[in-house]
Amino acid sequence: MVEVMVSVALLSIFGLAAMMVITAGTSTSADNRARVGAAGLAQRELDYAAQVITSSANGAQALMALGEEANPNIPDDPRLNTLATDGPGAYYGFLLDGQKYRVVRSVAPHDNSVESPCDTPTSTVFPAQAVTVTVTVTWDGMGASTKPHVASKIFPQKANAASGLEPGDAQLVVLVTGSAKDSPSGPRPGVKVEVTGANVKTPSAVTNSAGCAVILVTPPADGADYAVKLGGYTGSEVFVYTDGKPDPVQTVGVEPGKSVPVSFPEYSQAASLTVRFIGLPESVAIVRLAAEGESGRHYDEHVSGGQVVFGPVAPGSYLIEVGAHPPWPVTLEPGKPGWEEVTW
Repeated sequence: MVEVMVSVALLSIFGLAAMMVITAGTSTSADNRARVGAAGLAQRELDYAAQVITSSANGAQALMALGEEANPNIPDDPRLNTLATDGPGAYYGFLLDGQKYRVVRSVAPHDNSVESPCDTPTSTVFPAQAVTVTVTVTWDGMGASTKPHVASKIFPQKANAASGLEPGDAQLVVLVTGSAKDSPSGPRPGVKVEVTGANVKTPSAVTNSAGCAVILVTPPADGADYAVKLGGYTGSEVFVYTDGKPDPVQTVGVEPGKSVPVSFPEYSQAASLTVRFIGLPESVAIVRLAAEGESGRHYDEHVSGGQVVFGPVAPGSYLIEVGAHPPWPVTLEPGKPGWEEVTW
């Protein structure tokens, strides 16, 4: 009887192990099949980019105009366009052999390009610049540890292609410097630059490692003004000039065929400060946050519930001033909330 029980136990253990191996193998096989489909969709998008390069007089410029897009170039194929009818913003745009996929294409100037627009911002022609196209494919049912399929390719300017702007076009070459959370002052990569105005071909771009972004526009024959705004790293963070003014914006005049440099004054990711007072007289209604050594730059806020909240403000050294009481010093860092508790 004991031998039978031991045999049954061993068979159960071996059977469970075999089942786990089969289950893991099945999951891996399904994931591998999905990844093969993802690789095909990514290569298809890179092939499309190659067609843009060869069919345009200014291939790299035409690629830059494509920008970032989710589920682009869905063909008229029953296997692929089924999910396109889900309405605007449908997460999955491709259906291949029963598997749902999302394809995201992004385009950016290649950082190591010769004659980057930010190197020669006064040029009246679009430099012969390489472009990097990156395609990221995800699929329905991906495991938490499964990584998306990512493919990228550097496309040089087409051989013997004209490197000038298309007739009537112009470019804004934006150079962004400043400081941000955990980063010293210098060129700011990864900052979204947004442009509004007449006939903007690329409404937004992201600065490269040199803090450079290029926006293409088609201004009227007599020129037009364009507003250039820094959108931040995620679109929700706030940035300020060093004089404390929020949301840096530059307005520049642009004429057809011109390359216009746009450089922002030193700016920083905004800071904030919450001051909690203990024993503050009820007669005190307003508290001032004044920059040390810079007369005229200050923020005034009303007391509410025994505390005051300042923000967004430019980072730096400040004095908390309350009536005739000696001021309290405080230092605010870029992108970080400050907290002070003050006893009256």
